Amino acid sequence: MSKKVTNPNGKKGSPEHQAKIKEIEKNLEELGFTVKLEYYIKTMAGMKNRYVDLAAFEKRTKRLVELHQVGKTKANGEAVKREQEAMDDIKKTTGKDIIFHPFTILVIITTIATGTYLINNL
Repeated sequence: MSKKVTNPNGKKGSPEHQAKIKEIEKNLEELGFTVKLEYYIKTMAGMKNRYVDLAAFEKRTKRLVELHQVGKTKANGEAVKREQEAMDDIKKTTGKDIIFHPFTILVIITTIATGTYLINNL
């Protein structure tokens, strides 16, 4: 019996996720930054180590300037829980705010009377 692959693109994310990362990478490079993708952040003890989608560095000094994360949002525009937890861990460790870029919205419609749920990606 074969195991269902939940994300056939693995860690890189969906084609839409990858396209958004490429767009941001191009913009940062045009602004003169050196960009590293899937930048590893060793978090403080007890927290899960994380990767941020893009890290922007000054070319001359190699100083970390910006951190960017691409992800899904809830209907109200907030990052989904998994993304928010990752960004919180990274901020606690680095002291830097993470610039969040939504690439799709997760819409959840709940019908209380019937207990049915519709989950849809926009």
